[in-house]
Amino acid sequence: ESTYGVSRLNSRDLLLGRKDILRYAQQLGLSLSRHQADEVYRNTEGWAAAVSLYLKNLQEAPDKLPEFHDLDGLLHEFFWRKLSCREQALLLRVSVYDCIRENQLPDIAPGQETELQNLLIQTPLMHWDSRSRSSYPHELLRNFLLEMLQALPPDCRCQVYEAAGDIYRRAGNRQKAVESFFLAGNDEQLLACELTGLLGESFGTVSYTSLARRVLRRCSPETLARHPVSMLRLCLALFGGA
Repeated sequence: ESTYGVSRLNSRDLLLGRKDILRYAQQLGLSLSRHQADEVYRNTEGWAAAVSLYLKNLQEAPDKLPEFHDLDGLLHEFFWRKLSCREQALLLRVSVYDCIRENQLPDIAPGQETELQNLLIQTPLMHWDSRSRSSYPHELLRNFLLEMLQALPPDCRCQVYEAAGDIYRRAGNRQKAVESFFLAGNDEQLLACELTGLLGESFGTVSYTSLARRVLRRCSPETLARHPVSMLRLCLALFGGA
């Protein structure tokens, strides 16, 4: 607490300790020893969402306390490998979104929106908000899914990003549309976006100036000629970010 009576919280304050894990396990009907609580803590780093997933699987297999090198390993063992290939493919389609709205599902997975909606509701570390009719992936889950997406063949990965670009563009989210088309390597669609008001934005780990430089370098003269206004705006971004 500060001298002004304001409490300060950091990321460590939000993590579960060993005693918290023991109490949480008791609420789930699990009787853990201190050694087992230490194992859970070491494998989850105290993240509440990871602890919940670990204890849920411990309910199913009480004698198993597997070791993981990181939280991605935990998610892969307790969640990912239990999905069918079809379910994995559906979840990878939503990996690029930090909010998945119900009305976007027909565009994300045409003809499979009901299946995807049911999968999102059942997915651990995915919060379903019934009021906004939207799903919000936990940061741990989203980072994991993005890593799985990067492991796909380039063509499949690009399709996911291109679909996201189309959805974001229709929603009027220029920054996310440009980012998605950039990651897809689809310069034609990127240049077709309205490239205004983006100088202070970042696109993943890339600044707008860096994005402009890369697109201008890799884009063919023919493609640039079809989008002269966008080409000019990218050129101006190089000076604006200098």
